Amino acid sequence: MDRTILERQFVYGGTGSSEHDLKIKPCDLITLNKAQVEDITEG
Repeated sequence: MDRTILERQFVYGGTGSSEHDLKIKPCDLITLNKAQVEDITEG
């Protein structure tokens, strides 16, 4: 996951339902996905 995700208080994503969205703290998203945080984007 790109390091810039940590600049946000929350991130939002789809859930597979048109009636629900996901609101999650970036640190929780990283933990749940066992993601590596790296510099991916240019900027």
